Amino acid sequence: MLTGGLDKIDRIIKKLQRVVENGFWYFNRATCAPICKALAEIPHADPIDLVDAMSYTDDVIQRPETPSESELRERYQHRQSMKLGVTGYGEFMEAEGG
Repeated sequence: MLTGGLDKIDRIIKKLQRVVENGFWYFNRATCAPICKALAEIPHADPIDLVDAMSYTDDVIQRPETPSESELRERYQHRQSMKLGVTGYGEFMEAEGG
């Protein structure tokens, strides 16, 4: 089956190899034995549905913001709440003398 132009096994390997090898996934072997077995048996795992679902996590779960990203977002939201516009100088200038 092709998904996104790739065979299912190729897609799973492409999406999971780096993150699993770099230790971004941790498994409790006592409760996650089926998925550990499926990961160890790729490309011959049967069924492969658990690993297939796992391969989509980076597409649907957002990573947390870094401190600098959080600071920039908060600064932008503060400016928007003050109605200063994108430049920070205000969108409209009021006429003098009222």
